[in-house]
Amino acid sequence: MRRAPALALALLLGVACQAPPATATPAPTGAQVGGTLRVAVPAEVTSFDTWNGDPASLIASRQIFETLVEVDPATSRITPALASSWQMTNDGASWTFTLREAVRFHDGTPLDSASVVASFDRGRATRAPAYRALFDDPSAIVSVQAVDPRTVRFDLRAPFGPFLAHLAAPQTAIARDGAGTGPFAAASAALAPDGTLTLRRNDSYWRRDAGGKELPYLDGLVLRPVRDAASRLAELRAGRVEVALALPIAQASSARSDPSLVVSPRNDAALASLGIDVTAAP
Repeated sequence: MRRAPALALALLLGVACQAPPATATPAPTGAQVGGTLRVAVPAEVTSFDTWNGDPASLIASRQIFETLVEVDPATSRITPALASSWQMTNDGASWTFTLREAVRFHDGTPLDSASVVASFDRGRATRAPAYRALFDDPSAIVSVQAVDPRTVRFDLRAPFGPFLAHLAAPQTAIARDGAGTGPFAAASAALAPDGTLTLRRNDSYWRRDAGGKELPYLDGLVLRPVRDAASRLAELRAGRVEVALALPIAQASSARSDPSLVVSPRNDAALASLGIDVTAAP
């Protein structure tokens, strides 16, 4: 949900708070550079640990951290992110990823395969809920190994169909001592007592738009927690934020009748399954 001018701003500045940040889609001609986007979010950020982050925290994490692969929101296809390419063995039990060159964490350290190994080893060692849900029910990954500084190999117990899609989940983002590689970074005092999170632009971000211009266009991003949906809409109408996320149908319907606001629906993927125990007698 955005004010009409802010919708243009968000598109021009190439940032979406609930989609992969700083996509490689072309920027409109004359894109505005600079400025800070203020966003009303449903809850406070409680953790920067992606393996243990709740939905509200993952909104922020997706601006700070990145995954090996990602889902293109336009096509739903898996596309390269921190990994520039990958190969699967014929039996589907081993995947090898080549990391992009010249990618650095916010602390200036280069991204390497050891960082990827450490991130996944931490998820497995701590029995993080997200790791268990994605890769440990049943156990899918035997080992993650650094083949060389830019090559990492995942050995699986058996072919695992959703493996690549699971690597695109924001919980699998690569971190090094709390630092990410994403378009925005969090300073030590980024989280205010009221839960407002202020993120600054990553001036060394690796992505460029189609014209070769550095991303992100924004100087900063402010995530302000507003738990009540009606209050998020009120903040938007009062001009205290430019974007309000996760508005229910009632508020969205009200906003549609306001010519100063634009409602931007977002498609979500969902999965429902029914497990059958084939070892038990009828």
